[in-house]
Amino acid sequence: MKRLVVLLLIYPFLLFGQDFKNIEGLQYVGMFEAGENEELNPGTLEKNGNYYIMAISDTNGLGYLHRYQLSKSGDYKLKAIMEVGCTQNRAFAGQLSLTQDNQIMVFTSSFDNSWDNNELCISTYDAKDNKYEKVRLLGEINDVQKAEAYPYLSADGLRLYYILNNEVYFTSRSDLKRSFGYPRNISIDKSTNDINIVSCWLSLDELNLYITGDEKVYKCSRTALNEKFSSPEIYLQGFGGFISGYSMSEKNKLVFIYYSGSLKYPKPKPNEYFDDSEVILIYKIKKN
Repeated sequence: MKRLVVLLLIYPFLLFGQDFKNIEGLQYVGMFEAGENEELNPGTLEKNGNYYIMAISDTNGLGYLHRYQLSKSGDYKLKAIMEVGCTQNRAFAGQLSLTQDNQIMVFTSSFDNSWDNNELCISTYDAKDNKYEKVRLLGEINDVQKAEAYPYLSADGLRLYYILNNEVYFTSRSDLKRSFGYPRNISIDKSTNDINIVSCWLSLDELNLYITGDEKVYKCSRTALNEKFSSPEIYLQGFGGFISGYSMSEKNKLVFIYYSGSLKYPKPKPNEYFDDSEVILIYKIKKN
């Protein structure tokens, strides 16, 4: 694999085509970018908030997870690279979620790198091979006629949230040896904000739901797992490009967001744009 390129704020000559270095409530730290012959996919934070998992696929569609250790200062250090198995020759598309102990991972796979072919997979970690293996399609919930994406797996691995038809769906199981049950739409009230939902992520207690759509992050809340979520309210905005895969470490006060769009570099070519750049934006949460 090519070396991962990490661009930091210490390079003051790097500017963006949009003003997402100045998001209200956040302080820009830097970004992750894939190396040559690698494709960057939306990643996620581990449940403990101490590590960020960056999702990479190679030219053959094979998946690799870059595990970065985080600190409250905003620094990060690559600690490990893990492989991801595949099934039915499907390509790894990232959009992953892990249990608290990192032993179970749910992720998105696809054919031909096409959203329409997205389906969810589940796998288990093999420490000996340093690889997520025993991959199987979640046939009990996947709809071959529709695209499933951006799963969020609960800490204990018993509850699963994901995106289907721009809506958030939910399913559960009674124990880890069983299949997930029939999924249902959690019916988010969009009367205040008509959102084209792209991705979802939840707090560890599953009481706060963060959804991305229309270049914004929205937040919904509830006080118990058996309650409905509140109407979504705008939480973050101003990114100026496609965003998804939001995740937040309350412990380290860091936010990670997948961004796809144009990056602008100033002099000597002030009007030159690099289209379709894919990066992970990293922010520190400002103190109130």
